[in-house]
Amino acid sequence: MIKMNMSEILKLSYIGASTGCLILAVVEILIASSIGWSNFVINGYDILNYTIGGIIIGLGFALPSIIYENENIPSIAKIATQMGIGFIILFSVGVYLNWIPVNLGIWPIITWVIIALIFGFSVWACFYLYCRNEAQKINNQIKKVVK
Repeated sequence: MIKMNMSEILKLSYIGASTGCLILAVVEILIASSIGWSNFVINGYDILNYTIGGIIIGLGFALPSIIYENENIPSIAKIATQMGIGFIILFSVGVYLNWIPVNLGIWPIITWVIIALIFGFSVWACFYLYCRNEAQKINNQIKKVVK
């Protein structure tokens, strides 16, 4: 059984929401840069919906990470569960907000999915490396104290 207190849930929510918004901003900048800044037009309604979508997606990836607290589950199952939930939410929001071009045939959808998978696993890898580095620092401090 995984036990989390409210402060841990709030921390994960903050990390997820802010990461989702940051990635959304980066993607919008990349799109605007690729199509030309004067061609990138977005209205207030879309900004609001996209921001809420970015927050929901960020939460969809961050909150399931509580599964890593359970030591009885194999690592690959933890990763698959967290990423599976996150991608289901990402694709659902993507279809709802028309980010995924479902009306243009299969190849644009496949391209979108591949890009999303690369982005998702890149962000996961960054968090994994950060946490691993922090754990190594803590272990080194413990070794110094024990000596």
